[in-house]
Amino acid sequence: MQVDNGGYQSPTPWDDPTWRQDVLDWIASRLGREVDLDGLMVRLRPWSVVIRIPTPEAGPIWFKANPPSSAFEPALMAALGEWTPEHVLHPIAVDPARSFSLLPDGGALMTAPAATSWIAPLQQYAELQRSLTPYADDLLRIGVPDLRPEVIMVRFDELVEEVVGDDRIADVEAMRPRIADWVDELAGSGIAATLDHSDLHESQIFQPRGGRYAFFDWGDASVGHPFTTLLVPLRNIREAFGADAARSARDAYLDGWPGDRDKLRRVAHIACRLGPISRSLSWMRIFIGERAPVHDYVSGWLRVLLDEPPI
Repeated sequence: MQVDNGGYQSPTPWDDPTWRQDVLDWIASRLGREVDLDGLMVRLRPWSVVIRIPTPEAGPIWFKANPPSSAFEPALMAALGEWTPEHVLHPIAVDPARSFSLLPDGGALMTAPAATSWIAPLQQYAELQRSLTPYADDLLRIGVPDLRPEVIMVRFDELVEEVVGDDRIADVEAMRPRIADWVDELAGSGIAATLDHSDLHESQIFQPRGGRYAFFDWGDASVGHPFTTLLVPLRNIREAFGADAARSARDAYLDGWPGDRDKLRRVAHIACRLGPISRSLSWMRIFIGERAPVHDYVSGWLRVLLDEPPI
């Protein structure tokens, strides 16, 4: 068995032998055979426990356990497999009560050697989001965090309270009236809430099979304005390929949404301004442990609110 903690010191349930045996028993019951410990690769992070399980008949299979604050992910993955089967992996088994999931291997991860590599995945991701608009209330019932425009300021205030006294966010706190204006503009955009992945990058997308990309790793997701999903990919595209490439990728994504193009671009700009709130909240969804590093990440993303967005 190989164990990789990525250099993080935050404890995970894997440190508990009772919990660890419960996981191995659960995997064995779903596979119908004992798990060979010698072949396991265990990846421990503050936000998940992931195990790669080799099988002779199906290749590698992947187990994942979420912390309580992102315990919605197994149920979300199962629901997405029903609602948008062409866009996601289909879980082999899920246990929402224990936040366990077992997934098939998705193949190779997406690569982006050129800016145009992002066009098709962003267009297909917009298609996924549009197809999920009718399920927004169902997503909330599953437990996906609520980050619709009407609650963004509540979440912002909760984040500020979490890192109260941190001098690094004094400028961010002073921006509250301006942030509230952006939220009002987003709320008036006429675009319905849907699923926001919140951390969409190459390592969260599988290479296409039959022309379709598969999106995965939904532990940072929320129900909110769809365009906030653009923050992470456009930051990465701009860094790798420049501002023009980021604007072209934005426009490719917006092609799937009805409305005046200039208005949609303005809404995307505002959504990217507000996207750091979702990223900050993601860092609150970890296994209980040392809080200081978490505060660093929360404060760091809140400070991104001070920056111009990547488009």
